[in-house]
Amino acid sequence: MDLTPSPQEETYRNEARAWLEANVPELEVFRMTSAKAMSAVGKGEAPRPEGSIPKLFWSNYNQWLVQTAQEIAGPCGQLAPDEFGGLSYHYLRSRGNSIEAGTNEVLKNTVASRVLGLSKSY
Repeated sequence: MDLTPSPQEETYRNEARAWLEANVPELEVFRMTSAKAMSAVGKGEAPRPEGSIPKLFWSNYNQWLVQTAQEIAGPCGQLAPDEFGGLSYHYLRSRGNSIEAGTNEVLKNTVASRVLGLSKSY
């Protein structure tokens, strides 16, 4: 039995490896920032401006993730939820994530001015 990967399988492995190398550091920063924010809330402290970072990251990451899933699924991604996991719903829902709890633009300004100490952009 030959277990040598086909050229297509090797391409997929290389793409997956490249994706992990590019995204694992960002995901780790997201995890640590979220843990810090949750720790503060767990201690009864008021949320700090750094709490905007996980929301901003997640809304952008979620949009990218669902868009990628739609591209992989192709036309099947447009089917009803019971037929293909509801990708259409999740795609549209991911757009709402960038509006909930403050728009991404407002959160970027919050991070820039309160966390990084930069002047306001308006």
